[in-house]
Amino acid sequence: MVRIALVEDHVMFREGLRTCLDLIPGFKVVCEASCGAEFEKMYNPDEIDVTLMDLRLKGQHGSITCHNIHKQYPRARIIILSMYDDPEIILTMIRYGAAAYVTKDADLGRIEKVIREVMENGHYFDWNLGDMMLAEMMKAHKKKLIDDEFRVEFTETELRVAYLACAQYTNDEIAVELGITRRSVEHHKANLQLKTDSRNFFGVITYLYKHYLLLPQQF
Repeated sequence: MVRIALVEDHVMFREGLRTCLDLIPGFKVVCEASCGAEFEKMYNPDEIDVTLMDLRLKGQHGSITCHNIHKQYPRARIIILSMYDDPEIILTMIRYGAAAYVTKDADLGRIEKVIREVMENGHYFDWNLGDMMLAEMMKAHKKKLIDDEFRVEFTETELRVAYLACAQYTNDEIAVELGITRRSVEHHKANLQLKTDSRNFFGVITYLYKHYLLLPQQF
């Protein structure tokens, strides 16, 4: 029996998927959650074989949940369900520990196939996305060659300031959290914009995220 967990905040979609999966011989939905933080508390690797998880969850994003669970349980089998087939998102989720990535327009037969492949091999790769992902990987490789030659170095404090700002801390709150002055926080933010050649701080966050320098559990 394959024990399945569903993490999806759209109730009708989750209930419909549960009904369909329970009709497949050997499949049983044993756990359901509507948000990532809730599922992290519920997750038990001894009771769940594979998880189907949406990316766009209310509250905590699915990518953070996937990253957190995989960090604690490296053998966790998490299949991402998403409306997006952006190769950059797919590669990011693979980096975060996802075993497979399936778009929500997939039929039940394909979802069944992916679950069985993940159970047997630990992962599933959709070759329909192969060309897009290969192109993205080649682009990333070329960019890495440039980055290695002109690498931007960031201090630990700068990265902590960026992380806290991304978590919606104010400058005063960041100062208290890090034990520095508000003026120092502003100085670090200015340095980050200069180093990343960003016009605003959103550009800084985007740069750090794309270069995997800003992960949820870094600090």
